[in-house]
Amino acid sequence: MKTITTNIYSYNELNEAAKAKALEALVRRECKHNPTEHVAQEMCDSLEAIVKACDLKLKSYSFGPSDRNSHTRVEVPHYHTLKYNRQSGPRARTWFARILEKNGYAGPFNEPELENPDEFRFTGLCYDTDIVNHIWERLWAEDEIVEAFAGIGDLLSNMEEKEWDYLTSEKYILEAMLDHDEEQFLEDGSIA
Repeated sequence: MKTITTNIYSYNELNEAAKAKALEALVRRECKHNPTEHVAQEMCDSLEAIVKACDLKLKSYSFGPSDRNSHTRVEVPHYHTLKYNRQSGPRARTWFARILEKNGYAGPFNEPELENPDEFRFTGLCYDTDIVNHIWERLWAEDEIVEAFAGIGDLLSNMEEKEWDYLTSEKYILEAMLDHDEEQFLEDGSIA
């Protein structure tokens, strides 16, 4: 029997060539396990909570990084069809402002951009703000209520793609993983 001894290094102890190899291996590993899975779930939770608060029905949706078929379809329940189906402009904004007030937002509602968006209380996640702002902007552009929800799939796809780019970037790997000296490497930069 033979005993082999291997030296283990932190990232900062590696030479420049080994650091480059280590960073490449960490980025590859991060891409392999879909780092945005939790982000997508939080986006779905926000979308579902906002649609529910609006007393609409989420018929279908699709989004994801580079999703060319992203969409969001909401349906007005039969008991609201006459009330909401073709509402736009000031009436649609008043309808949505009341929903926001019920969910903790105090206004003001007289401008195309909402102030203090951190007051939204649908899920408490940051995606509430992005979705609400999108709907509000579309209602100010005179979209009908159902149309205001239609572009949310594209919005969420773009957001998830940016999140993917960040979570798989060398900058993120260096800041989040290597600064904590959690990783160990062989002398050539391979992950131990």
